[in-house]
Amino acid sequence: MTSTASELALAGVFIGVLICLLAMMALKLACPPTSLARDQLFASGAVYPYTGVASLKLSVLLPWRSAPNFAGCHRFAPGLLAMARLGAGIAALSLVSLILLGAWRVAA
Repeated sequence: MTSTASELALAGVFIGVLICLLAMMALKLACPPTSLARDQLFASGAVYPYTGVASLKLSVLLPWRSAPNFAGCHRFAPGLLAMARLGAGIAALSLVSLILLGAWRVAA
């Protein structure tokens, strides 16, 4: 039984991360580079030789943070952010349950 539960938790981690990544990629396409939301969601940096790197600010995935102003973005942008937060939540809960199942298995 614990083997099945741990496999489900591991699958939950991968599915949650996949949902989050796909939603954030779509969100990056939904917000033009000149929008205010793009500045609030992504941090641009220069990693040699990739000078146009834009990485996600992980703090936007926290559910208690307010969503940025999506003026100038596609109308689905708030839904994409909600989907990314949902995927991150699924991955985090699955990871915690996987850790707890491992600790319970070691203690038994």
